[in-house]
Amino acid sequence: MGPLSAASMENGAYQRGYSHVLRNELGDTADKSVCSGSITAVSVPYVDYEEWRGRRKLVQSSLHYQEPLLNLYRVLLTIAKNHIPEQTKKIDYEIVTCWLQSAKLARKSGHQQRAYSCLLEASVLNIPETFVEKSKWHWNKATLMLAKYSEESAVLESNALILMYRDVVAIQPEWEEGHFHLAKYYDRVMTTLEKSEKKSEVIVHMVQCYGCSLQYGCRHLFHSMSRMLSLWFDLGTQVVEHQKSKKPSQNLEHWERMLNVMTTKVITNFVEKLPPYLFYTTFSQLISRIGHSHPGISLQLQVDQQVGRKRRKLRT
Repeated sequence: MGPLSAASMENGAYQRGYSHVLRNELGDTADKSVCSGSITAVSVPYVDYEEWRGRRKLVQSSLHYQEPLLNLYRVLLTIAKNHIPEQTKKIDYEIVTCWLQSAKLARKSGHQQRAYSCLLEASVLNIPETFVEKSKWHWNKATLMLAKYSEESAVLESNALILMYRDVVAIQPEWEEGHFHLAKYYDRVMTTLEKSEKKSEVIVHMVQCYGCSLQYGCRHLFHSMSRMLSLWFDLGTQVVEHQKSKKPSQNLEHWERMLNVMTTKVITNFVEKLPPYLFYTTFSQLISRIGHSHPGISLQLQVDQQVGRKRRKLRT
């Protein structure tokens, strides 16, 4: 209870304390299994499947917290299988069910390779649930492939393609690839727009999508982070140039509003959510813009640096 008491006095106490609670849960489950004789040959073997299911339902439904519990169940079931030969079929089914749960969690979290590995483990038994989960895994990729093919073949207009890419994100909201390819398509659409007010709106959507892709993976880190910051900086530069112009654009007010939304809501949100090390990949880009011509961006960069320092101190 010592670590849990200490965690309750810090910022983010719930998340820090939850990890300790989960460790206690893992230890308690293992201890009960051993003491009840469920994985020993000393007493009558017994595995309480329903209790394990009930316990797992009480744990947060995220890969980070559910996976350790599922790993423990698979280990305990594998050991129990050696001591309870009469329950081999039942135990095999429960092990496969655990692999399917891991596959589902990994798929929903955007870890497609991990999901595929779990599906291979679950394929030892040809149960209907395995085929259903395999179909969902393939559908994720098929939807994105269809959108990319429709774009390359130019069989649909831009609005229809945007809807297709948005469908990919809706089907798998925590998948890096979906957000990244939606952002890239917005990028291509922006070059065809003539009205500047539409461009500023698309830029905000692009920054949002690139940031979301970074939340769920680092495969496209160097592209997404650099492009996200460049769009922000460039929009700020355009606003300043039009402010200084002798004949300010009629859309200047709209641009300023979009820049304010991007600066105070979108960028600030990702600075708080993304790990600081992701921003280090664009360190030179950030340093070169610390004295940005737009005072709002320059101030935000300084605030972001302070936030980063505080987060590093909390982690250490």
